[in-house]
Amino acid sequence: MPKAHAAVEILGSLGLTKMFTSIDFFHQGYISVESVKNMVKASLESSLEVSVNARLVGQPDDKNEFNSATRSDLKFLEEEDEQCAVARILLDSS
Repeated sequence: MPKAHAAVEILGSLGLTKMFTSIDFFHQGYISVESVKNMVKASLESSLEVSVNARLVGQPDDKNEFNSATRSDLKFLEEEDEQCAVARILLDSS
């Protein structure tokens, strides 16, 4: 997580006050959930506001393999530690 802390520190010194990221089945083929998790934790530890936009396919309540994978990836925000739970989760369909 040192890379995430270093990046957040630089961005914060440049005036960043809110970190916004997205997570979905397609993004996670290129960016690991662990990387998103590290960014969220480092941002919250630096007192940045955090929003995670969960991109879903179809309607938010549609049950398909893509939405199931995205919801599974979001579990770290709910289960892993209390600090991640303060990140705002935005559900959006594409």
